[in-house]
Amino acid sequence: MLDAKEKRQMKEFTQFQINCEAELIEALKQVGLHVTGRRLDGIRETYVRAKISDTDYTVFIYDDEASIEGPKTDLRFESPDYDSDEELTRDFVAKVMNLFK
Repeated sequence: MLDAKEKRQMKEFTQFQINCEAELIEALKQVGLHVTGRRLDGIRETYVRAKISDTDYTVFIYDDEASIEGPKTDLRFESPDYDSDEELTRDFVAKVMNLFK
């Protein structure tokens, strides 16, 4: 259940954040993983920080970018490098999933 602060922060989410997180969660389900320890952080912008279950990886989903950090991994996906949010999301999710093949 979301507390009042989390509900307020959710209203501040961009459509990119909502879609990116949803697509990541769905893809992780396909390989028996899920997000855990999900937190909403940020001062100037609200972002998602979450661990991927049974791994040492952490994902971050900002207003218009996403990243994953973990053992020998620091991958960043930024909107200026893509033609659309959808393309960024697809690439981010694909690269995350490649870590678990």
